[in-house]
Amino acid sequence: MMGMAAAGMQAPLAARVLDVRSEDLTSSSRKWGVVSGLAPSLRRTTTGRLNFASSIAGTPLNLGDRARVSPGCAGIRASSRAPLSLRAAVATDEPVTLSQTYSLEDGSKLEVFAMGSTDQSRAHVVLELHGGPLVNAELIAHWGAIRRGTSGWTLPGLQPDGTRPYKNRALQSPFTKVGDRLKLKIEVVDAEYSAVEFTLKDDATNAWFKCHGTNFHVDIPKSRARVDPATIVIPEELVRVQAFLRWERNGKQHYSQEKEKEEYELARLDLQKEVAGGATMQALEERLLGGGSIFRRSDDRQQQQQQQQPPPPPPQRQQQQQQQQQQQQQPPVEPIPNDLIAIQAYVRWERAGKPQYDEQKQQEEFVEAKRELEEEVRRGTSVLDIRKRLTGGSEATAPPPPPPRPQPSVWKIERKQWGYDDLISKAGRKGRKGHGDGAAVAEAPAAAAAAPAAADAAAAADSLELAAQIIAGAGLGEVLLKKYYRLNEKKLLVMLMECDGELKLRVASDYPEPLVLHWGLSKGRSRSWQTPPPGIAGSSTRFERACETEFTQGFAGEPSLQSLQLDLAGVEQELPGMPFVVRAGECWFKDYGRDFFLSLNRIDYQQPKRNVREEELPKGAARHGSEILDWIAVLERRAMKSLMHRFNLGTQVLDKAKSQGDLGLAAVFVWFRYMASRQLVWNKNYNVKPREISVAQDRFTTVLEEIFRSSPSLRELTRMIMMTVGRGGQGDVGQRIRDEILVIQSKNQCKGGMMEEWHQKLHNNTSPDDVVICQALIDYLNSDFNIDVYWRTLNSNGVTHERLLSYDRPICSEPRFVASQKEGLLRDLGHYMKSLKAVHSGADLESAIATCMGYKQGARADFMKSIEIHPINGLSGNLPNLLQFVLEHVEDRQVVNLVEGLVEARRELRPTLLRHGQERLKDLVFLDLALDSTARTAIERGMGDAKNAGEIMYLVTLLVENLCLSIDDNEELVFCLKEWRHVLDSMNQDNQWALRAKAVLDRTRLILQGKAEQQLALFQPAAVYLGARVGVEQWAVDIFTEEVIRAGSAAALSQLLNRLDPQIRQAADLGSWQVISPADVRGWVEVVDELAEVQERTYERPTVLVARRVKGEEEIPAGVVALLTPDMPDVLSHVSVRARNCKVCFATCFDPQLLDSIRALQGKSTRCAPNTSGSEVVVSEIDPSSCLEEMEQQQTWQGRLLVFTSRGSSSLGDTPSPRVNSHQNWWEPSRAT
Repeated sequence: MMGMAAAGMQAPLAARVLDVRSEDLTSSSRKWGVVSGLAPSLRRTTTGRLNFASSIAGTPLNLGDRARVSPGCAGIRASSRAPLSLRAAVATDEPVTLSQTYSLEDGSKLEVFAMGSTDQSRAHVVLELHGGPLVNAELIAHWGAIRRGTSGWTLPGLQPDGTRPYKNRALQSPFTKVGDRLKLKIEVVDAEYSAVEFTLKDDATNAWFKCHGTNFHVDIPKSRARVDPATIVIPEELVRVQAFLRWERNGKQHYSQEKEKEEYELARLDLQKEVAGGATMQALEERLLGGGSIFRRSDDRQQQQQQQQPPPPPPQRQQQQQQQQQQQQQPPVEPIPNDLIAIQAYVRWERAGKPQYDEQKQQEEFVEAKRELEEEVRRGTSVLDIRKRLTGGSEATAPPPPPPRPQPSVWKIERKQWGYDDLISKAGRKGRKGHGDGAAVAEAPAAAAAAPAAADAAAAADSLELAAQIIAGAGLGEVLLKKYYRLNEKKLLVMLMECDGELKLRVASDYPEPLVLHWGLSKGRSRSWQTPPPGIAGSSTRFERACETEFTQGFAGEPSLQSLQLDLAGVEQELPGMPFVVRAGECWFKDYGRDFFLSLNRIDYQQPKRNVREEELPKGAARHGSEILDWIAVLERRAMKSLMHRFNLGTQVLDKAKSQGDLGLAAVFVWFRYMASRQLVWNKNYNVKPREISVAQDRFTTVLEEIFRSSPSLRELTRMIMMTVGRGGQGDVGQRIRDEILVIQSKNQCKGGMMEEWHQKLHNNTSPDDVVICQALIDYLNSDFNIDVYWRTLNSNGVTHERLLSYDRPICSEPRFVASQKEGLLRDLGHYMKSLKAVHSGADLESAIATCMGYKQGARADFMKSIEIHPINGLSGNLPNLLQFVLEHVEDRQVVNLVEGLVEARRELRPTLLRHGQERLKDLVFLDLALDSTARTAIERGMGDAKNAGEIMYLVTLLVENLCLSIDDNEELVFCLKEWRHVLDSMNQDNQWALRAKAVLDRTRLILQGKAEQQLALFQPAAVYLGARVGVEQWAVDIFTEEVIRAGSAAALSQLLNRLDPQIRQAADLGSWQVISPADVRGWVEVVDELAEVQERTYERPTVLVARRVKGEEEIPAGVVALLTPDMPDVLSHVSVRARNCKVCFATCFDPQLLDSIRALQGKSTRCAPNTSGSEVVVSEIDPSSCLEEMEQQQTWQGRLLVFTSRGSSSLGDTPSPRVNSHQNWWEPSRAT
């Protein structure tokens, strides 16, 4: 700032009030935390005021380098992200005072006074509250002090009376009632602390008060002791510039040599007084030199200051010399706008790897960015060209990109004391083998609807179902379709039958009021309405493009029902579709917002042929599951055309599958899991617009949303299906994918090569692969065009070179960009990634949070519309802060605080997920899936940092709670959660804690094993059956369920239990065995070093394998009947799941001596059998003849198993279908039972 007081000016002290408005700060200043304007330029505001006491009239005020103003607070908020550092330029030892006023939610006013230290008193902060109900509350301040140069809270030794520590991380001090006000004074040591942060808490109601979701932050003003200006050293180059400015202000007079020396010293005195008044040397340099000397080396400055400078030349000669030097050194430079400098500074920050910069470094980067742009202008580039390069061609002044992400404002969340009852869900126990409790009930196409399966017994009891069975068994024709829809709490039955080659439609309902069918015919599946021919409509009332037919009372002899019949003979050739709606008075019923639609094409109802005969289905296979899978296999020929076809067909299948409970939805999950893992064709000879895919996807997820809402017993399966698909969206959400790539190509001059091939692929059929391709391009650009990085990103996400070539519009080229395209492409591809994830990545964390919290994407071209997603109503008030905390800490290496935040966010979200009638439910489900997935990956990333039993158990507790929020039948797991917490609390108080921990660990492990076996029984038969029908590679079929299990949160929990078990065993002095897969087997002992060395080997006789190292990813060699190891892979690892599935005895031995005795049996025949409790394995030597006799007795099993395997596997059932693979042998009869 320029000095405004003449030398020797004296003025009385006066209080001065300065009001600041953030709109007056330039865009670049706000972004980079620099306030470079003069004090008189700051305007008035209504948001609040800052009071500066003891300011000398005429003395310049300095807001400092870190001053920021937040326009959103009732008062000026000083947050930890944007601290309000205020310094009054006072040349006395009077205290410096800062006051701020905040308006709280209940109408109370909070006044904050901060006073710097003096010789007579310490620095202190005073909080005063008045004017609201809180004045009568038990108010406390939850606070901490911040040391200079740090951002975390520390606890000062000097504390107000009544202060209590809170978990050694904060202090809680009570307010004192003084008249009609509450007051609290906090004293601090100015030399150690720079600020105080606090929140307010009503101790009686546990209500918290913050400043717009973050802490109140108050900077402690620095004391201003009296300084003699003559002792301050000013650089001579600054003195010369100040002398020149004084000469200009004085009218450019002609000075004598003595007058020149006098003016030179007066200029020095001006600057010395400014520094004594609080101005920084850096501020003087920016004002006088324009920032050009900020980065000179400090030793050069000191050397220059120490050298004796000769008197300057007369002002006239000085001006001439400066002009000559400028002309000789460089040409004149066109001024660079501040917004372009800010963008260039952001680009430099991205190029440096997005490090965390302090305020000084941000200023340095700002100056360097300005220098780079000036050099570019000197080389001949115009400012207009620079603007086009940095802003993508926009003529309007674009706001600079956001600055580097600041340090998080909160490092740890405070968890609520949640109960257990609201966490328990028993819904998974319902609907296991039949109907779910869905809104619509449907049956797959069937040749006849005679006796219902046992699973349909409950539905058969209702009058509408009994009437349908009477009609189906009356010999009136073949039932092609029987389907139920819901009309509020009642049902609508649609039966399509074929009698003597003609189609007949029967519609019935148990709705109590008279119904009218409003219907028409359509060509194909377009759902466009056309008036039925007169011979078809009969006595129906005809309209322009529809007919109305009234229901009549009675159906199959049941007078409480109403029904109608339509003869549709001959219409299926020209009009093979029938859209309809149902009306009851003025109330209209539709199918989830769309018209009901019935296909009249007989081909859609043909019964597909089976690979196996009915009598060959294994025990436990369900007829409904096989029908759904057969239908899916037929539909796959159409689904492979495009993702639009797949989602539309998936919607049809869901309508039928949900009537069969978890068996039906499991079939849909297997289908879409194969799709998501790229085992099925996504696009084949069909062009489709991105918006059409997005709309079809949105329709599919809307049906899943309704199943989640109305069928508690199917929520877990619904979540699993939603994990395989993206969110989708209506209208411009999908269209933006198509339009935005054109803008990217145009703005960055990349209209050929790989970008053009990708553009054609996006227009032809966008898919989740595009998210991977976009990320690979971003990684390629960030690595300075390292093509290996591009291919590494693609391959690690399953997009190989062969897959790129397999698209209908193949991507054959590699990306080839030049350096000038890098910045624009990084910026535009980053925006484009958001558009891709909005459609294809429903469970992406950042995208899911943005969708629920609301966001807006502006139009980037004339033909592109802006998109605005509004926040979801009804969310918990704590959820936004928790989600912000998660985003700030999602990449932390220390994951405990992050996982706490993730689990707490899920607990806050749970009541909204289960609330009846909640809007945009599927967006909330996708958010919950994203939080669950992030918790799993965080634990996998950071579990190695937990060393002792207490740390591991705390992570286990968090993961158990997280798993409880993900599964339907969680009652047993909730009991385990309660017990884990008791063990944690008793670690330091109870000597028996290890035994309790081992008990709950084993109980948790059994639940995980049971869950794995349940999923294996539910999914693997369907995976085998459908995989064979649609041509999935055998390796993908074999590991299907294992990959599903290991992709969930249960796998991370199992790994943690595996790390915890040895420590608990040691603390509790427990036994020598951990049995993973119990089995009574006989074989010859073989000792190896690592299982991986022999996993491809085939043993000719039953073998008990003793391996020193088992990682968990290996295969069990053919012929192995038992695997014993001192290693401990987790119970959900590949080898553990395979051992249980193949009935191989698998156990860990913790006793080295016992293991050595087993190794000593090398080459001998032994028996491995679990003891009566199943907790240990008994290994004993036996007569070799007993092994041989058993082998001879079991030879007959070989032929049976091989014959069965050649016929293929069955469909869904309660137990895994037996089959021979590389791990099964004819001497293993137990595997075929």
